Amino acid sequence: MDIIEENCDFVIRARSYPLPDQSMIMRKFCSAKLMLVSSPKLISKPLSDISLLQDYPAVATALRAKRLIINGN
Repeated sequence: MDIIEENCDFVIRARSYPLPDQSMIMRKFCSAKLMLVSSPKLISKPLSDISLLQDYPAVATALRAKRLIINGN
């Protein structure tokens, strides 16, 4: 999105530091924690090893990705 071409006066973007475009001003608005969550029905008992998570369906975002990652794709 070109914020100049779109005539935007104010834009909120979620991203991590540093901002590669030094012509823009970046200010911290809030912080967010990364979390791993699951439906209780999906994982009915505690996993014995974290590597077992690879066997479960997943929807995630990478820190610098521009798309959702679903089961690694």
